[in-house]
Amino acid sequence: MMFTEPDPPSALGLSIWYLLMAALGLPLNLFIVSSTIMRRSLRAVPMNWLVLSAAVADTAYLLSLAVFLRWSLVADHLVCKISGFAMYYFGMISIFTAPFLAALRFMALSGNGHFGSTISRRGVIGINCGIWIVSALLYLPFVILDKFGIEKVGTCGITHEENWYELPYFLFCSGTLFVAYSATFFFNRRLHSWVKNMNTKLLSLTGESKVTLSDTRNLMKIFRWFLIVPVIAFLPTLILQILYRTNIQLLNIRLDRVVVAFGALPAVINPFVTIKYLRPYRLVMEAVGSKIPFFSSVIRFLFKEDQDTSWERMKVNVTNKVQAVYRISIPVLSMRNNSVSVYNTQISDTLPTIVL
Repeated sequence: MMFTEPDPPSALGLSIWYLLMAALGLPLNLFIVSSTIMRRSLRAVPMNWLVLSAAVADTAYLLSLAVFLRWSLVADHLVCKISGFAMYYFGMISIFTAPFLAALRFMALSGNGHFGSTISRRGVIGINCGIWIVSALLYLPFVILDKFGIEKVGTCGITHEENWYELPYFLFCSGTLFVAYSATFFFNRRLHSWVKNMNTKLLSLTGESKVTLSDTRNLMKIFRWFLIVPVIAFLPTLILQILYRTNIQLLNIRLDRVVVAFGALPAVINPFVTIKYLRPYRLVMEAVGSKIPFFSSVIRFLFKEDQDTSWERMKVNVTNKVQAVYRISIPVLSMRNNSVSVYNTQISDTLPTIVL
């Protein structure tokens, strides 16, 4: 049975909100995609291929949200079916990527401490393919059974009918998201333990190790956002979905559309925190902004390095190229002729140079 639009004003308001989110998030996601593809230095880092995959998924997710305008204007069910599948599919890919980012970083640090040293670029591309395939297979039954369309909560997604298998399978798909969320939390805690352990050895770390430590701290800030935003954006909507599949009398279309509107936030926040806290992408953004006088100050304000990170970076920029060689004379008693002989000894030391 076709679901007609019960509240056109709220549908139009939701579509305008989705268009605004797309206008904010698409440029940032496309920047990450284009920068990764066009710059060899970014492609050379295996983990950046996961970042690229997440940015592509977020781009497609925002485009699928923008398509909701078509429903609010003419109630096109075919467009809503396509948009509903894209929202669920690409949203899941973005969430699935986070635990692999955390796991690969922890694997690299558990090895010899060098970034991306434990897995090849080909291996990360294989992980990306696995994420995309598994996400498609999870929602394939809904495609076969023609379950995508306008949801009871007032947006495009999985329609609700009284079937014995619908709620269990919906809970199963939601459970996979909880597993991905839990894995992200687990590996983020392991990274926290690693950082805490390295802080106790800060004075003995080499310059390269300090850079690794600083970058890991920034990556943990990204994971913190990955853990907070889904709770705000998806958990209320998920609760509504479960309630409507058990008690349809709870339906309130306007209130529900306010709740589901937050689902667009992750695709906007994810690229922002990625550019802000991943140093290579931030440097590319600053380089691009320097060529556009009007936007350069805005970019510096939005993506400036945190004060604590900047101070850490200043301490990390210690070069070992300047060596001071001291010649000192040490009097040593010669036992052969009971005389004091003087031996010249060289002591090489490395002077730290802080680059401002």
